[in-house]
Amino acid sequence: MKHNCKWLPSPTILGRGFLLGPMSLLRRSVSATAKESESVVIRSQSNTNNYSLTLNRPKALNSLSVEMIDQMTSFYKSLISAKQPCVVVVKGEGDKAFCAGGDVRRLYDMKVKENKSVEEVTLFFKLEYELDYLMSTLGNNTGIHNVCVWNGIVMGGGVGISVHGKYRVATEHTLFAMPESAIGFHTDVGGAYFLPRLAPKGLGMYLGLTGHRLKGSDVLHAGIATHFVPQQHVADMEKRLLHTKYPESVPCILNEFAVHPCKLPPFSLAPELDQIQKHFTLDSVDAIVSSLKRDGENNTDTFGHQTWITLQSVSPTALKVIHRALLEGQHKTLKQVLDMELAIATQCVQSHDTIEGIRAALVDKDKNPRWNPPLLSQVDNSIIDKYFKTA
Repeated sequence: MKHNCKWLPSPTILGRGFLLGPMSLLRRSVSATAKESESVVIRSQSNTNNYSLTLNRPKALNSLSVEMIDQMTSFYKSLISAKQPCVVVVKGEGDKAFCAGGDVRRLYDMKVKENKSVEEVTLFFKLEYELDYLMSTLGNNTGIHNVCVWNGIVMGGGVGISVHGKYRVATEHTLFAMPESAIGFHTDVGGAYFLPRLAPKGLGMYLGLTGHRLKGSDVLHAGIATHFVPQQHVADMEKRLLHTKYPESVPCILNEFAVHPCKLPPFSLAPELDQIQKHFTLDSVDAIVSSLKRDGENNTDTFGHQTWITLQSVSPTALKVIHRALLEGQHKTLKQVLDMELAIATQCVQSHDTIEGIRAALVDKDKNPRWNPPLLSQVDNSIIDKYFKTA
């Protein structure tokens, strides 16, 4: 019989402190049913050191809150302190989302309605990026095998807490995107690290600037997921992972359930990869947009025209910030990228476009953001330099 366990954070969690030993913190009994108030539910498995971690805000598509970030950070730090090999299976509650991102609507309310300081608003990003980096270290001789199951939407903050880890499992229900340009923000959570490292060159820039959505096996083909497992086999896979007494067997278990890429449908972007490389490896956003426009002038059904239309609808400032961040990020470590992104996020929350983008998408929901400056040609380097002045 399973022993179910809920993670209860230390009262000093905001200071990253621990009042109890790590194993006593990890072994607190709760009922088997997650309550709606429990935004992160962690349960231990009897006879093993393994855990299931469920992001439990299904009505908000499991979007991250400060509370969730604190709970996860404290939990993983306790695992590291315990120095006992284990498996952790991470997923989102419900069948719609792993995690649709950070709770940016809450950030909007803090800034606009509650008049919170920049420091108070950006605390969310600071804590979030610290967790993202922590997740990237779990495979570094810690013995912690963290397996993220992308059971639905994975965007923004949901990408950050998973993509830097060793095991990312996609299913036919996975929907991946970095859609930040549409709300006047930037591809944070380490986006400037992993996106420019995707192959072929230009693919990450295309995904970052356009917010293009990848579904199912495409997430594996793009090199973002590490495995593809059909949804009908996910429950059996999770059971095997959670009940193994040999955490080092995780790669073998995943390979047993995973479908080889050659047996999956071909990459849906394969016909456009040459075009993506042609346009999205250019050295400026202005050059990219001009190149796309030229290619689509005589045929509105072309990749060039359709992509040009997409870029006309998003924030011109965000496009230039994202482009520069990805160019710089390809030469930085993940830690350096996250430091750079915190500086960018700090400027974003003080900018017109981020607040306006969130308003149009999530508050008034009129889908009609009024960008300032409204045209790409009006966004000069002096504007963009402000986002990188402390990076």
